Amino acid sequence: MTILDLAQFVIERVGGGSVEMVPRGLEHWDGEHRYPHMEKASRLVGYLPKRDMAMIVDDVAAWLRTAQ
Repeated sequence: MTILDLAQFVIERVGGGSVEMVPRGLEHWDGEHRYPHMEKASRLVGYLPKRDMAMIVDDVAAWLRTAQ
């Protein structure tokens, strides 16, 4: 999941908003080669996530609403 994918996913989950692309140099490039692999973490250290991305985004959005 790239940063753009994450931003679009959050917008879909919380509703509203938009993504504005801001051109930057290559030092800020969100390279498509950087993907975390849970299968590898599971195989190497036995880690299995208990929550998926939707649950995490929903919890953070709810927390932000109560914190305002």
